[in-house]
Amino acid sequence: MKIIKFFQKNWGYTKQQAYASASFMVFTFFLVSGVLIYKFFKTEKKEESIPKEKVEEIINLENENEQKNISASKLEKTEKVEIIPYTKKIIKKEAKKFSIDINSAEKIDLIKIKGIGNKIGERIIKFREKLGGFVSINQIDSVFGIDKKNLKSIKNNLLISENFTPKKIKINHFSFKEILSHPYISYESTKKIFNYRKKKPIENFDELKKLLTEDDFKNFDYLQHYIEF
Repeated sequence: MKIIKFFQKNWGYTKQQAYASASFMVFTFFLVSGVLIYKFFKTEKKEESIPKEKVEEIINLENENEQKNISASKLEKTEKVEIIPYTKKIIKKEAKKFSIDINSAEKIDLIKIKGIGNKIGERIIKFREKLGGFVSINQIDSVFGIDKKNLKSIKNNLLISENFTPKKIKINHFSFKEILSHPYISYESTKKIFNYRKKKPIENFDELKKLLTEDDFKNFDYLQHYIEF
């Protein structure tokens, strides 16, 4: 064989040594080739070890997850669009329904209005009792301690019944103390009224106007609703 002669000629091997070397080389070649072929088929087998049905199942699961993510995204967008106007509608409805009769309301009712706390609620009721009832919502301006910034919103939540009639002051019969207790009649005006009554009864509003101080006269448009001759 050529390979035997090659070893004998170039490397000085004996015939027996040349056979041994050649045999070793052939053995090594087949060994290496066998290992490479084994690895090749083993890798290919691993790659094909996942059944086709399993692969399809994995693909379907991935598609379902994608659909869920898309649906969740759409849901979030839908909620954002629908919730905001729904909330606004509720607020508007509550604002329209929210009104309190100022002449019959208790403190627990008044404090529901923004800008009216316990103290202001008590003052409104005391002022109402002294007046004999409110004939105008604007009279609430005279209640001490109300924040001017909240007056408009407070008035919007108050009403006066059409059938309401205020308590009257019998100007020719009430005592000095009773007349003086009214918020629109001062001590000076009360004295003039009593001095005038000693001479003759007060018969009309023109006579009464002349007995009022300048400050009391400013409230005459309200005061006339409480006077009875």
